[in-house]
Amino acid sequence: MTESVKFLHHPTSQPCRAVHQLMLETGVPFEEVIVNLMDGENETEDFKTTYNPTGQVPVLVDGDFTLWESAAIGFYLAERFDLPGNWLGRDMRQRALIQQYTHFHSTMLRRGAGAFFYTRFAECIWGPRDYSAEIAMGRYMLEQSMPVLETWLETHSHLCGDEISFADLLAFHEFVSHEAGAIIPPRGLGALPAHPRLVRAAAGPPAGPGGQRHDHGGGRDAPGRANDPDDPPHLAGQGHRGQARPAGLNRARFLLACVGARP
Repeated sequence: MTESVKFLHHPTSQPCRAVHQLMLETGVPFEEVIVNLMDGENETEDFKTTYNPTGQVPVLVDGDFTLWESAAIGFYLAERFDLPGNWLGRDMRQRALIQQYTHFHSTMLRRGAGAFFYTRFAECIWGPRDYSAEIAMGRYMLEQSMPVLETWLETHSHLCGDEISFADLLAFHEFVSHEAGAIIPPRGLGALPAHPRLVRAAAGPPAGPGGQRHDHGGGRDAPGRANDPDDPPHLAGQGHRGQARPAGLNRARFLLACVGARP
């Protein structure tokens, strides 16, 4: 195994952003490779043979080992780099709860991403046609998922307990795209009174270990950003790859700004 891993991703992908944030939050050393989804780089025979036969991102390469699917990558990173236990589970039951969420996520909330994808990106990739059925199915899956998330948040501050975990990152980045793509009302579902706890959770990155919040860009109106004591060393006072961190951006939007993309 190498000291660092190679991370193939695209910032418009919600699962990619969740894994990306996990690595940034925990200081995992990685080499970043942007895969050009818009030009179909991920659909080439070379990409599918070398990295992922489904043509999807994210993909993690650790020496001669290649892994895809965001949940699998998260659990691998937790063991590979001995990440703090809150992220992927400190014990058997906590790991089981996070695994439970990742299964729910892939079959429910993730399928809701179709509302965003088919509204904002499908035509760019496949050309103009009627995507209304796909958009309607995505909206239906999103609407079916939100009450379940609300139920989990009734008893805990986070989706899998009272500490931030990878489950929270997976869910948060779905809503970043839904908000940016105008699938849901702006500012974290604020016009959806049926889901007050989900509104609070989606308004910004959840509180991390010890209760601090991970809104690394400050508030929406913040004039700038001070260093967070929990920043990984390579992020202290700067953006990824040495860029100045934009003021007024939360971590999710900062990741997008780093590569000049929008969700």
